[in-house]
Amino acid sequence: MEINIDNIVINYEKVGHGQPVIVMHGWGQNLEMMYSIVTALKDNFEVYNIDLPGFGQSDEPKYPYTIDDYTNFLEEFIKLNDIENPIIIGHSFGCRIAIKYAARNDNLKEMILTGAAGVMDRKTFLYYFRIYTYKFIKLFKDVPFIKHYIREAMENRGSEDYKNSSPIMKEVLKNTVNENLTPYLNEIKVRTLLVFGSKDDQTPLWMGQLMNEKINDSELIVYEGCSHYAYLEKIEQFNEDMLRFIKEGV
Repeated sequence: MEINIDNIVINYEKVGHGQPVIVMHGWGQNLEMMYSIVTALKDNFEVYNIDLPGFGQSDEPKYPYTIDDYTNFLEEFIKLNDIENPIIIGHSFGCRIAIKYAARNDNLKEMILTGAAGVMDRKTFLYYFRIYTYKFIKLFKDVPFIKHYIREAMENRGSEDYKNSSPIMKEVLKNTVNENLTPYLNEIKVRTLLVFGSKDDQTPLWMGQLMNEKINDSELIVYEGCSHYAYLEKIEQFNEDMLRFIKEGV
């Protein structure tokens, strides 16, 4: 499906019926990376799985987006689709948008964040690009939901993908990774589940612990031995925890 927002064409998939859920992928990825989550939800929920602006089959923004711009995009997406009280599920970069959206809006039912980015440390934007690209390729080349995407990622090989990125998306990266969202955490009122891997070297566990401390109504689950892609390394466990958390909020 396609929708025009801010003069760009956005690709997304909508499946199922029931309580609306919006799913947002990480940096340098696309909606295929979230298929394991969508599969667990589609029989009982109305799931919107989005290629965020500049990724997948969605157009690039016309100017270098900030997190505010991505949040504006999400607000307009929700408005145009007449979505009421959605659950938001995000991974990594998608969590940046979710955090700011939740801080600015009070219409969410629940929020589930895994490998959530948004807390600032001292690393540079180039470091973040390297870690947000395709370190997961070897780990997940056999995951059925994303085999096609992994093949494309292996061909692009991360660093080459950065070199070939448009000037706009390079500036988007700078804009987004250099914004510290910590001040927004205590403005979040919605129930929030945080899932982190104990061996996540991209958004380390201390970030999840800080988010858990700052977000008033939050729960932190740690998957021992897992990386930034804990939700794919333990698909069944993540989906079980996700559905349990949603059910408890009914």
